[in-house]
Amino acid sequence: MKMQLKHMEVPILDFKYDDDSGTFECYVNTKHNIDHAGDRPMDGCYAKSIAKHMTNGTMPKMLWAHNPHELPVGVWTSMKEDEKGLRMKGNILPTTMGKDIEILAKGKALDSFSIGYKEISSKYNSANNSNDLYELDIKEASWVNFACDENALLQGIKSHLE
Repeated sequence: MKMQLKHMEVPILDFKYDDDSGTFECYVNTKHNIDHAGDRPMDGCYAKSIAKHMTNGTMPKMLWAHNPHELPVGVWTSMKEDEKGLRMKGNILPTTMGKDIEILAKGKALDSFSIGYKEISSKYNSANNSNDLYELDIKEASWVNFACDENALLQGIKSHLE
């Protein structure tokens, strides 16, 4: 069976800036929440992907709207799974698109993230009418316009893209 890259979107709420650096912290995905696509990430679903990235010295790409044909808009510097979901830290880079993203986020016009992943292990849950996700291979986490998972929070951002 051929694996298909899927996307899961989450909003950024409570967006905060401290004009010292370009770093921010957020949940790019939350667990136990049935998103608008009917997917529900379960405990441990990110663990193997995080371990693989750590072993290989890599991180998922930070893109705009999952577009692999454009340059990345920043870099992710850390990722971990906690009781709430997949928490990541990153830097928006001072490129034209990076500056646009910062301006739009500060103005609250841009407020969502979405992850791009390959579904490794899942099971349909008829009681919840959901696709329960047990293992994901996280390929990228993008800034996007619309959210599928509405429970993720941006924890904080420090900006200095002038």
